[in-house]
Amino acid sequence: MFTFKDILHIIPVFLAIFFAFQLLTYRSVKAGANKVLGMFMAIISLHLLFDVFYYLRYYNFVVYFRYYVVMPLILSIIPLLYLYIKTLTTENYKFSKKDFKHFIPSFLILALNIVFYGFLFTNEDKFNFVVNNYLFNFATGNFIIKANFILKDISELLYFIQLVFYIIMMFILFKRHRNNIQKYFSYKEKISLNWLRVYIFIFIALSVFDLLETIFFVKNYEVWEKMWELIDGIIGILYVGFLGYFGIKQTDIYAREIVHGTKELNFIPSQEIINSDKSGKKLNLEKKYISSSLSDEQKKEMITGVVELMEKEKIFLNNKLTIDDLAVQLNTNKKYLSQVINELLKKNFYNLVNEYRVKEAQKLLLDTGYENLSVEGIATTVGFNSKSSFHSAFKNFLAVTPSQYQKSQRF
Repeated sequence: MFTFKDILHIIPVFLAIFFAFQLLTYRSVKAGANKVLGMFMAIISLHLLFDVFYYLRYYNFVVYFRYYVVMPLILSIIPLLYLYIKTLTTENYKFSKKDFKHFIPSFLILALNIVFYGFLFTNEDKFNFVVNNYLFNFATGNFIIKANFILKDISELLYFIQLVFYIIMMFILFKRHRNNIQKYFSYKEKISLNWLRVYIFIFIALSVFDLLETIFFVKNYEVWEKMWELIDGIIGILYVGFLGYFGIKQTDIYAREIVHGTKELNFIPSQEIINSDKSGKKLNLEKKYISSSLSDEQKKEMITGVVELMEKEKIFLNNKLTIDDLAVQLNTNKKYLSQVINELLKKNFYNLVNEYRVKEAQKLLLDTGYENLSVEGIATTVGFNSKSSFHSAFKNFLAVTPSQYQKSQRF
């Protein structure tokens, strides 16, 4: 009969298996990111399953199978998390053979475990090493025991080296992504990845918790056993549930629709931009700014086109507007367009679009024809995706909230 503590450790296993199945079988435009996260969940489920066997004291299984693969599995978790973030934040990123370099430590430790633990350890030594813990004495004269002891320490050291290295790499990706949002998007909702940043901090906290567990739990087994195992189970549920829930909800940042006049076309990467004439026949667009540096005349022409799209066609009313939408209509490249907007208008694309939205909102807030609309309704009308983003942008440009502005102008 399972105890409450046992159930707490079994639940995250099934959660991880459920999310892994959902992510690996779900067909969508973000299949690449889903597959990486699905592999992450599959490895987590295996890791947690081996832990369950340990907690349930199925020692024969633990001794002969668990020890081989637990550290190799753990050493593959952080690289997969990094690759998941890279897949989400890098346009057209695809997993390639060179990415297998991230898993060299995992395969190396697996090979060494098979040799030193699998082939060279006796069954009795395996049981004592994994279950009784009394072979953790480096003073022993047995070379094989020493080798396994050293290998265990090296594995744990590799994990914390990985943790530091990949955390730095992850936050470099986050910083680049934040800059890309400012340069290429007019909104942040569902693409900011704030939830993933929170998860990284949780991941760091759990890694520190595991370190403390290794230090204090082993030395004070009798005192800490019940509380530590209970906390482990609760953390496992939250850990898997949080990532699985938000991972499935996360939309693909670079799969979107491009607005072309009044038509909406499926997104095509800017380096492969195509256009359609009225008959629907596909025509290659001239990439007139890609082959050489921009002249002052070309820059002015480009900015004139941007202003015309904003002021005459009010393209900013599209709540999913990206710089690719403008690049398609101006027959140019989004990187050049972003560069010119920064250089000539002294602002990034995000601020440019939202400034137009705020100006339009100012008119509507004072227009009696829109009195029936709430502040949130006006926010949606001018292209904002949420009331909070509208308030933030409005206050950023005018130093007051929309409601304060409305009252000050009317009375």
